[in-house]
Amino acid sequence: MSIKWIVTGLLVASAGAYAYADYQTDRQLSDTLEQARQQLAESGQGQFDYADARMSLISNDITLEQVSYIAAEPDQPDFSIKTITITGLEKNQQQIPTNLRIAMDDVEMRVNSISAMLAEADAMSLKLIEDNFDIRDNTLYLHYDAEMGYDYDTTASTLDAFSHYRSETMLDSDIALQIVNLPKLDQPLDQLDAEAVQQRQAEMMKQLFSNAGLTRLQLAYRDRGLMDKLYQTAAADPEMIATMQAQGLEPTVENLKQTLLTAMQQSMQEQTRQVSPLEKELMAHLQQFLTSDDPSLDITVSSVKPEGLKFSDFLVLMMSNGNPEIASKLVNITIDSGATAN
Repeated sequence: MSIKWIVTGLLVASAGAYAYADYQTDRQLSDTLEQARQQLAESGQGQFDYADARMSLISNDITLEQVSYIAAEPDQPDFSIKTITITGLEKNQQQIPTNLRIAMDDVEMRVNSISAMLAEADAMSLKLIEDNFDIRDNTLYLHYDAEMGYDYDTTASTLDAFSHYRSETMLDSDIALQIVNLPKLDQPLDQLDAEAVQQRQAEMMKQLFSNAGLTRLQLAYRDRGLMDKLYQTAAADPEMIATMQAQGLEPTVENLKQTLLTAMQQSMQEQTRQVSPLEKELMAHLQQFLTSDDPSLDITVSSVKPEGLKFSDFLVLMMSNGNPEIASKLVNITIDSGATAN
């Protein structure tokens, strides 16, 4: 037998073995998803479904197609997702993945019984929502793409996490944070008995609240048309028209922005207490955001202490109702309100 046919036979056999292993991997994934689907249905929470599920034999990346969830309770949200891609998993991994990414394309979130949720809204807020969001048959439809994930440094016990949402013609939003001094999982939980697992989880929660600290939190907003839609609706409101006309202004979007700016400035001037520099800075950026032609806002909150904001620090901030003087001793705040205002 010539060497050519030997090589060809080996290639065919290898391809067949790979195809079979890939098939087995997909089958295991499908079995796992089926178990999750049955458990969810049995719990009475809702119905989970999907059209296709694949797992790469080499990278262990998971792809789900046409995913849907129908909540059992009519007032709970439903969703459907065209594609979910999960990367960063390792085969037979017993520890938490160190790098995980989840991307969701073409998400449709359905918020049911929206009228009940808006029952306490005032007339203006209700008008803004009804005119600028997709509401049909008492259901609010939200459409967006999303990506989220984290990087976990097991040596330093540091977690960097992020999420990104993009809604065409509406907005983009980003969240990123860093947490340090996370409790370490020295032994895989599946190697412990039930009692030991509960004890280890309790210990880790205690360590989390006492040692872990938030060192950085970043929030970003990029307007993609939502603010202009809201302004157009507000400028056509009879009460807003009357307010602008009382100031000698024509009921236009630009004059509406000026009306809002004037009201905010007047509110600051009428304060009977001393306004802190932080409050003044926040108000200045908010004014610039509201009057900009291309609104955007980036806020970074970083801990003054290198060990980060611990649970006790958050309690102090909450009990002080966010007092600027107390907050300034715990966090640094950097704000960029983006494009130049009119």
